[in-house]
Amino acid sequence: MKLETIDAVTELSKKYTDLKAELLTINGRDTVRLSAEEDHVTAPGAWVDYWKEENAQPDTDAWRYKLSHSFYPEHEYTGPYSHPAQEGCWIMAKRYLTDVGAIKTPADNSHLDEQTARMMKQAQERRDTIAKPVIGDIIEDKNGTRRRFCTPSYNGDDMQTTKNMRGSYYIGHHDGCGSYSGGCGGSIKMAELTRKGKEPARFWTFKRGHAGAGNGVDLFIDVTVWNWSGDFAEVWG
Repeated sequence: MKLETIDAVTELSKKYTDLKAELLTINGRDTVRLSAEEDHVTAPGAWVDYWKEENAQPDTDAWRYKLSHSFYPEHEYTGPYSHPAQEGCWIMAKRYLTDVGAIKTPADNSHLDEQTARMMKQAQERRDTIAKPVIGDIIEDKNGTRRRFCTPSYNGDDMQTTKNMRGSYYIGHHDGCGSYSGGCGGSIKMAELTRKGKEPARFWTFKRGHAGAGNGVDLFIDVTVWNWSGDFAEVWG
């Protein structure tokens, strides 16, 4: 493996302390395997392999990464995906290993630094004042099947839902409403909902409010759980 890659792995290991790097040769190709540090493992066997595509064409991504297994049963594709930078592979590995549960996010948010914790307390307080359904809330149908709200309709009467319960739900401290990045399913009418209670759900934010690559952190925010008398089996997505 080239020295510059090894040096970069050493430096990135200091920054991404949740990740453990192994230098491997797979099918004759120098490969870095990223997994969760042993103390954090709750999903054994999850990893991300990445390597540099030495013959990448100009103006194309030079780095490739592959997941150990699929996110969802209906999606079998595990890569390779591409990224323009080696550090980007580490960022995507941390995202993946967090989503599959290999990196544990403390439910009490004890991992947050003081400033980020203060911002998220403000986000929670503002979210608690909102009476209507908002992005990231949970909906439970008459059979107990759950989804999360992902985006409202233009008229504000409907809200699209998603089966993605742990995905990319961002929350800032300004209004506590949140946003979602990913695929959405069918809509349901908000007038058909009744409030059931509250429970913590996963979001992410930028540490100390500073946007930048590798500066995201996962956390939990209490959201409203809504009962819906319909059946998600009849709603696409």
